[in-house]
Amino acid sequence: MKRHTLKTPDTTKTEVQQIRSLSLSIRDNKLAKSSGHSNVYCLVFLDGAALAKTILMQVPCIFDESYLFQDLLLSTTSFSVELLSASKRAYIKDSSIGRVTIQLSDMPNGQDDDKWHHLMTKGSRTAQGSLKLVANFKLLLSDNLTVIEALATVCKDHHAELACALIQIFCHYKTLV
Repeated sequence: MKRHTLKTPDTTKTEVQQIRSLSLSIRDNKLAKSSGHSNVYCLVFLDGAALAKTILMQVPCIFDESYLFQDLLLSTTSFSVELLSASKRAYIKDSSIGRVTIQLSDMPNGQDDDKWHHLMTKGSRTAQGSLKLVANFKLLLSDNLTVIEALATVCKDHHAELACALIQIFCHYKTLV
């Protein structure tokens, strides 16, 4: 918040941006009975960049790992979770069982999206299994930022105090919801 309300030498207008976060819990998986996978793990991607990895689990397994991604870039449009089978030999690459990709624009704001998702592989129309994910996408500031921009203009000499007050308001609102 502070970096978006402080004046910068090369701009005269303060720009306020959306503040977005994603919490993600990987809960469970169901693999096809003939899969033959014994050790699996998940990779979490934001727009194709791997950011998190679950621990290696022996099949059948229940994942119970949660991740929080705060202050998402405005360019972030999706997240993916890929289930991989760990190779028993170090020189053999781990193989992908399937991937789930979810568009952030399809998610309800601030509500848990608790669903089973089909694991799909490239070039296949058949699901290789499914993952149970609980995702919560929050848009803390919407596109209509005129009030925040007006406050920034009025409080141009007190940006730090404004940022602290706004953070307190958002934190208090979060505890009410």
